Amino acid sequence: MEKICTFAGMNTPLDEIFKIDITGISFPDPNYSVYRKKSNIFVFEYVYSGKGNIKINDFEFIPEKNDVYILPMGAEHNYFSDRKDPFHKIWFNVSGDLVSSLLSVYSLNTVHVIKNVSADIPPLFTEFLETAEKFNRDAPAAFEKCSLVFMKIIQTLSKENASSSNNNLAS
Repeated sequence: MEKICTFAGMNTPLDEIFKIDITGISFPDPNYSVYRKKSNIFVFEYVYSGKGNIKINDFEFIPEKNDVYILPMGAEHNYFSDRKDPFHKIWFNVSGDLVSSLLSVYSLNTVHVIKNVSADIPPLFTEFLETAEKFNRDAPAAFEKCSLVFMKIIQTLSKENASSSNNNLAS
């Protein structure tokens, strides 16, 4: 089961800069799985509880409670919940030059999981989802407002990654 806020099919002048495809919360489901052969989006997910298996091209890892993972655009994404302890997570799928530029500037473009992040991260993911929901009928406003929240997320993840550099996984 999922709570979803989607912008699929909504086009704005900001699409090339920052575009939200979909955002939401996935509740524990042992049958949860997603496969993308060559993703046209970046995926950012914070795991509230549970765990799962992720494969990005040939790189595999197991994110669990309090981890954030980033799935890059252009890669194969194959991920699914652990059957005995399934994911409960909040996430967003985005694209645009701002996403790839910020990942590069903040040295997160090759980082796929940041383990055991601080309590600062979940409220930012919640703010992103709530902002998207608030402006769901106005995609340009949603993209503009969420891009500011996205920047805070990237800045905070960069600090988390730097402070736990021996605790993250990169391909």
